Amino acid sequence: MAAVELAGWVRPRYPKLLELLRAFDGDEQPPDVLVLGDSVVERVAREDADRRSLASMVIDGLRPQCEALCISHMGYHTGVYLGLLRVLQITHDRPGVVVLALNLRSFGPQWFLDPTWQFHDEMRALERYLAHPSRGIPRLPATGIGPADMEAFEATEVDYPETDLGRIGEFYDVIRSKPENVMDMKFRRRQIFILHYMHALYPDHLRLAQLDEALGLLSQLGCSVFCYLTPINHMGGVAYAGTPFLDAVRRNAAEVRRVAERHRRPDLRFEDFTELLGPDGYFSRHDAAEHLNEHGRSRLAAAVVRNVAMLR
Repeated sequence: MAAVELAGWVRPRYPKLLELLRAFDGDEQPPDVLVLGDSVVERVAREDADRRSLASMVIDGLRPQCEALCISHMGYHTGVYLGLLRVLQITHDRPGVVVLALNLRSFGPQWFLDPTWQFHDEMRALERYLAHPSRGIPRLPATGIGPADMEAFEATEVDYPETDLGRIGEFYDVIRSKPENVMDMKFRRRQIFILHYMHALYPDHLRLAQLDEALGLLSQLGCSVFCYLTPINHMGGVAYAGTPFLDAVRRNAAEVRRVAERHRRPDLRFEDFTELLGPDGYFSRHDAAEHLNEHGRSRLAAAVVRNVAMLR
């Protein structure tokens, strides 16, 4: 991969853009399916006998009928998806089907406001490439997130139900704590589930607007779309945060569904998989993240493959 040395650091050209262009603007046969996702499509549990990621399971499940490419990164969201999809406006080829994996947590303050997951440099690189493709793939600057950025993030005031905590930092203090007894442990897990999923998602949210634009763009490009909400440990959430947890998840999922329904057409499918799996589908039955063990990945991969097949 092309790169230059700068003060001891390697500044690579944007690797995800390079991957996209090799697939859809190169000399080889382009893949039929493009999957965009976050760490859920990448992570494998330590105990898993099947070491394939969700992305690999989907790719294997689609063969030999078609080939797929997965572009993913920890923390990716609809803003990055939109930037990557805009590049397909100028590529020689386009995928027949695009799969968008949507994580409900990416819409909440814990992810949406975290400086680590903004990807401003990547999105600016995509804009620069679109403005001047002949200049080649931009290099990503060797910048990082500083302590002041994280301090400002943790000072952010938030409004969550079912908790007395009112700042991001207060939640993180609880997360960083070492519970000394069962009550403290349950309190800690409760706060994590609340922080991850019980935010109120409103129709004017930026990430929803980016999803709306991405779906409109894919219609213009003539790509079929399968859009789904990633499974979450909803039973664990109810166990620690009560029935209001599931009510909040369903309200937020409905907001995402409303965006997809605005683009209703025969070649667009939307599925809400937030309640697809029980606690035994995750790294831990107490886990408030969305990372799936081999059993969870296998079930989700089969559902993704089934929906993609309906679009081809």
